[in-house]
Amino acid sequence: MTWFASNRLYRPVKQLVSTLTYENKRTSNARTDEFEEIQERFSALSNEREHLEKRLSQQIPQLRQNFLVQLTKGYLYDYNEASLKKRMENYGWIVQEHTFILLDIQLTGRYQATRMKEEDDSLITFAMANIAEDLTKELFQQYTVLNYYDLSAGIFLIVPNDKNNLHSSLHTLAEKITKAINQVLELKVTITISSKTDQVKQINYLFEEIGRGKRYREFENQNQIIHLNDLTDIRTEQQIYYPFEIEKEIIQCVRRGRINEAEAFIRQFFHYLIEHGGKEVNVQTSVMQLYSTIQHEILHAGMDPTVLYHGRNMYEELSQIRDLEWIIRWMVDQVIAPFIQYIESNMNLEMKQLVEEVVQYIQEHYMEDISLESCADQVGTTAYTLSKAFKKVLAINFIDYLTTVRIDQAKELLLNTTLKINDIAESVGYRHSYFNRIFKKQIGVPPSQFRKMKSNSS
Repeated sequence: MTWFASNRLYRPVKQLVSTLTYENKRTSNARTDEFEEIQERFSALSNEREHLEKRLSQQIPQLRQNFLVQLTKGYLYDYNEASLKKRMENYGWIVQEHTFILLDIQLTGRYQATRMKEEDDSLITFAMANIAEDLTKELFQQYTVLNYYDLSAGIFLIVPNDKNNLHSSLHTLAEKITKAINQVLELKVTITISSKTDQVKQINYLFEEIGRGKRYREFENQNQIIHLNDLTDIRTEQQIYYPFEIEKEIIQCVRRGRINEAEAFIRQFFHYLIEHGGKEVNVQTSVMQLYSTIQHEILHAGMDPTVLYHGRNMYEELSQIRDLEWIIRWMVDQVIAPFIQYIESNMNLEMKQLVEEVVQYIQEHYMEDISLESCADQVGTTAYTLSKAFKKVLAINFIDYLTTVRIDQAKELLLNTTLKINDIAESVGYRHSYFNRIFKKQIGVPPSQFRKMKSNSS
């Protein structure tokens, strides 16, 4: 009976040991003290649980970020409000009777920071995100910092509905972040603060609102804090001022391959935009228009911009630049210079044939009002291409060649006809007053004296 009773008492212990050691079978030299083994296994399981809990807590920030990304991308659109709040609570957020707010941090002045290289952008953004996180936890309990890796970051805040002086606290946070970034990274900052909502399904609209609202910053390298609740003209239509005359000058410089002059006019272009209400939304629209015009010129020259720029999405690149000097350099170095270099490196037999065709046209139409542009249009090319071709093939400028043809024909008429000088001037495409000046400059004497000298010598 004693054995039977002992066996009945021991059976639960045996089953427990069997369960705990199922994955790790006892070896021949294992202990026979089941209670000691239960203690060791229980301790091992407790340590494993703590390890898993620690790993899970480390993943919570990433899970929260992934949740916000899914929310903004519309992947959670079919979830109702209650299930979304429950999911946020599973990630450790307190959402009941709380409000959601979003801050956007955009670094500017990156191009002027010459000590930094382009490959440092991700490191700069990482440092900026860390600064923002350290300062945010001093003022708010619930927050998630979103690193966008493109010199910008976001701070998602969850604050109690009854929090006092919320507007003041947000502004204080923005000022602290701005001051720290100015000192540590030596860059300027634009911080945009969204409106607030207590609905999870409305968080997506906070991100959209920030995307629109941040474009109303002044397009200059200065610190700015934008409270979207205070921005009254975000939906009002504004008159767009576009410098069409300066655009024409830029295109003429591109046609003639004058990079330095093109850069000077591009700077005038931006100066005009900033003088006439330099909000980013207006400046970006005008810059896109300018790039489209330059691209049209490239197409008109018979080149494919996709090939010229090696398949790069130039519109996407341009839309991501928020630094004035950076845009200017991008326009000059990445857009205009490759086009001019391509033209200069492809002067071949086709260019020679082009020049021959224009020479023939000049011989037949020198008496008309022709120019480099009109001749370029006549043969279906750009003024810049034709100018470079003339210089390379004939070793003379277009205007100098045209002047030579006209003066030679005028000399012929002066010597072999009795036409009046006024009539000769018109017959070679000049006005009388200008003809006298250009003839004297080329030959050394006025037309009348040239005629008299030749007649006396004969």
